[in-house]
This record gives sequence, structure tokens and C-alpha cells, in this order.
Amino acid sequence: MTLSLEDRLDILDLAARYSHASDHGDGRALADTFTEDGIFEGAGEPRRGRAAHEAATNALAASGLVLRHFVSNPVIEGDGDRATMKLYVEVKNLADPTTPMLVGCYYDELQRVDGRWKFARRRVETDYPQA
Repeated sequence: MTLSLEDRLDILDLAARYSHASDHGDGRALADTFTEDGIFEGAGEPRRGRAAHEAATNALAASGLVLRHFVSNPVIEGDGDRATMKLYVEVKNLADPTTPMLVGCYYDELQRVDGRWKFARRRVETDYPQA
């Protein structure tokens, strides 16, 4: 079964909820965007599991860094309870919003769990080395 329009909208909402939770330092809300053993891969060691995602988000918020995520150009494919999504991402530090902290792509593997889409794996790749 191909993805419905409702599935696609739910997946886009998931991406938005992730960005808002990250930007506002809401570790619990960010963790809820992942499956129980969901993985985030970016700079550093991969994080696995909701507790790790919540702790990392809360630690970033405690550092005082204020970020804004901007995502665009979603490509969503899949069927049934599995999907993939590619997104462009730009992250800005509001202390210096003229220079992006990160420009790259998210490569997401998604799974429907109890009727809700979640990240099973979220990988970010930067387009250029970060300073």
C-alpha cells in the first residue's frame, strides 16, 4: 500500500515537531519523535534510544545555545508502515544568525508505531566542514 496524503502530512508534521522541540530545548518532545530504539547520526557518536535523545537535547538547552532549524524540499517514499524522507536542513545560531551553523541534508528512516510516524533512524550530513 502506497503512502496516503494523510501519511505524508503526518511525516511532515513529525519533521516540524522535531525541529521545534530541538529549538526550544524540549528533550521529552524531541525524544517522542523517535521509536524506542531510534538512532540519530551526526557529528560524534550515534545516539540510540529516547533517553539519550532527551538528555542530549536538554544538555544543549542548558548550554544556552539558541538554535533555529529550517528544513525544505522533502522527498518522501514508502508504503505500509515504513518510509524514507530526505530534507535539506539549515541550522542557525540566533547569537549570529547571518552565518549558518550547519547546511546539509537529513536522511530519515521512518516507522509507523501505534498509528504514529516516528524516526527509526535520522542521519544528518553536512554539505561542507563545520568550523
